[in-house]
Amino acid sequence: MATIRLSKECRWVGAHVSAAKGLQNAVFNCMKIKGNAFALFLKSQRKWSSPPLDPTIVEKFKKACCDYKFNPENILPHGSYLINLGNPDSEKREKSYDAFLDDLKRCEQLNIKYYNFHPGSTVGQCKPIESIKNIAACINRAH
Repeated sequence: MATIRLSKECRWVGAHVSAAKGLQNAVFNCMKIKGNAFALFLKSQRKWSSPPLDPTIVEKFKKACCDYKFNPENILPHGSYLINLGNPDSEKREKSYDAFLDDLKRCEQLNIKYYNFHPGSTVGQCKPIESIKNIAACINRAH
């Protein structure tokens, strides 16, 4: 079997790094491990709401990415663990949607192209197809 080797320009190596005390610190923490890609949380992953991004932090993050030549395509934010767009309870699903949409807006503010999240589940209260339809409706609504 032939082995395919990627050129160094196509190898993206990193980790989920801390953004404590400012999102720009995720860039610096990635540099400490000699990574060229990273994942991070854009806000607390265990709270429903967070204050808006401070414009100063946004600029510091963008500057750090530019200074260290981080392509936004190599940055992958991870969504809150609380989000469940598949929940059959409309009130809980709406709360999840608000957190999901907030994350997407943060990605947009930071010029981050991708977003990783766990879309949700039935929580044992509906059929999988209903949960899938709820997830799809939320994604389409955010789009």
